[in-house]
Formats: sequence, structure tokens, C-alpha cells
Amino acid sequence: MKVLIIEDDEFKQRRIAQVVRELDEGAELGMERSVNSGLRKIVDDTPELILLDMSLTTFDVGPNEPGGRPQNFGGLEVLRQMDRLGITVPVVVITQHERFARGSTEVHLSTILQELQQEHSQLFRGLVYYNSAIGGWEAELKRCIAQARRE
Repeated sequence: MKVLIIEDDEFKQRRIAQVVRELDEGAELGMERSVNSGLRKIVDDTPELILLDMSLTTFDVGPNEPGGRPQNFGGLEVLRQMDRLGITVPVVVITQHERFARGSTEVHLSTILQELQQEHSQLFRGLVYYNSAIGGWEAELKRCIAQARRE
């Protein structure tokens, strides 16, 4: 299975990769850290599954690059661009935030789930709330991956 993980937090990225390898030791993993590098990898090397963070920077952070503007909904931008380009790879969204700032209001994760289901039904296969201190997210991620693989 060819899996692309788009996640800017290195520790979280490693933990997600570990869960994928528990499911499939031979999984071919790609790792990207921003909206733009993730989209480039999707277009250039189409994966079979995408594990996508919700909050991403525009560009990769590097020694001389601050990563551009942090985007609370960088993952949504990736999904929008995939829709625009007609790319229909299954996507599981993984986030460690329960609430997101949208303008002057806060949006709860349950609202994000509804929006993802409605606006990206061709791509979206699940939402996992990641909390490194509390277990359970791993089992939910495995369930979402298994479901996406069956389709």
C-alpha cells in the first residue's frame, strides 16, 4: 500500500507512520510537511491513501524558510485542490485540535466532520482526533485505514 502522510509535526508524523506499519509492514510511506509539498507529491506520485493533518503551513519549514503562513485549515485546502484537479484518492484527516479558529469564532471538531462529509464525500474517509497522552486514536486510525482499503 502506498500511503502519503502530510503532517508538519515530526513526532506525530512518526507515530502515524508506526500505526500504518503495524497494519502493513510493506507499506510504502511518503512524508510531506506542508500544503504545497503535499499537493506536489499527490500530483507527481499519486498515493493509494492520504493521511492528512488539518493545520499545516503553506510551505515546508527549513533553515531559511519559515514555512509561510500557518493555516488552521491547510488540510481543507489540500482537499479543495484535490477536488479541483479531479484526484480521488481516499483521505483520512488526523488532527490534535478539538476546536479551530474561523474568523472570530471557534469551530468544534464535530462541525468540521460534518463539513468534510458534505463537501468532500468523494475523498473523505474519516476523522481521527489525535491525542498522544490518551490512547484510542490508533485504533480509530486503523479502522479508517481498513475501511478505505476495502472501498
